[in-house]
Amino acid sequence: MEHGPALVLITGPSGSYPACQFGNPNVYVEYSDESGIQFPAAIRWEGPVSGATELKDRGGVAVYGNILLDSPAPGSYTYTAIVTDVRGNAGSVSGSFVLDPCPG
Repeated sequence: MEHGPALVLITGPSGSYPACQFGNPNVYVEYSDESGIQFPAAIRWEGPVSGATELKDRGGVAVYGNILLDSPAPGSYTYTAIVTDVRGNAGSVSGSFVLDPCPG
């Protein structure tokens, strides 16, 4: 039976943050798959500012990277890490966060 890699979100933004203090938060996702992983893995985010970037391998057990918001805008965001195995089966895991307007 074909199936995508099993993923667990270990580190990623959640909750709410002031937009002016958001930075480029880390995302760290552990994976397991019996057939091996195909790179690059990716993370995509949707919200007032959307985008995507590649995730790097961490020792054959995890991928990591950052959500890159050059100009963070207030609003609700979701992000999804996608890892594909060498047989073409994709697995994904998602998270969400909110950026609040900056005081001022």
